[in-house]
Amino acid sequence: MKVLVWAALPLLAACSMDMGRASFSEWEGSRVGDLIAKVGYPDAEANTAGAKRYSWIDEWRSVGTIGNETGQHVLTCTRTVYVSGDVIVEAKSEGAICSRREDQFRR
Repeated sequence: MKVLVWAALPLLAACSMDMGRASFSEWEGSRVGDLIAKVGYPDAEANTAGAKRYSWIDEWRSVGTIGNETGQHVLTCTRTVYVSGDVIVEAKSEGAICSRREDQFRR
């Protein structure tokens, strides 16, 4: 039974990936200050081609056994916004656990 649960985890995470992405893209056209006020300061920021980039990184680690192999599994979600002036021009989420904190990042 444990093997089945661990084997199904990536599949379940993949099914929920689009939901987290769709809700985060709702921030496009909004002020970056509004996003920061809601979710907190980003984990990283940089300038890319004249646009400011802010990223929030969520990580989940687990150690488990699948068959005869024991290993560490790391699942991540990186939410990134690109900002021109103070307006978010693009908001995207990438990773297997983006739905995990979806409500926090929903506009």
